[in-house]
Amino acid sequence: MIAPSENRFPTMRPLSRPAVKRARARTLIAHLVLLAWSGGFPLMGAFAAETPRDPAPPPYPDHTRLLVVRDAQGNERPVKTAADWEIRRGHILAHLQEVMEPLPGKERRVAVDVRVSETHQERGYTRQKISFASEPGDRVPAWLLVPDGGNGDAKKRRPAMLR
Repeated sequence: MIAPSENRFPTMRPLSRPAVKRARARTLIAHLVLLAWSGGFPLMGAFAAETPRDPAPPPYPDHTRLLVVRDAQGNERPVKTAADWEIRRGHILAHLQEVMEPLPGKERRVAVDVRVSETHQERGYTRQKISFASEPGDRVPAWLLVPDGGNGDAKKRRPAMLR
């Protein structure tokens, strides 16, 4: 067990409030990008085009049900088509921007540019120290934990973790 006062990440420094807000947004975006990259989440070009802005998206009481879309009257239906997903995606982004702040425009978008700086083989998984570009002139450090192949099937999908 690690003592609360012990710094588990000695290379990291405390962040100011605006930096924490940016870091949370970057972490969310990083998770969405990695999920889309791994094929685990149907983003379907989430960052490729601007989202049409609806005046007020309908409320979604259960935020875990991503594959349900609501119409203007609040009636729910499952997401079945790409058009349904685009509507739901617009609602998700609108609600995210209500809570955080507007997403950066195209002028601040950059290629992800993932770089692996260290690789450590652990028991049952590989730990990689990576960084990726989040905006011009800024990189986000992270640990990527990738489970070992197991049973000799290297193409089988398995969960990974970004920390």
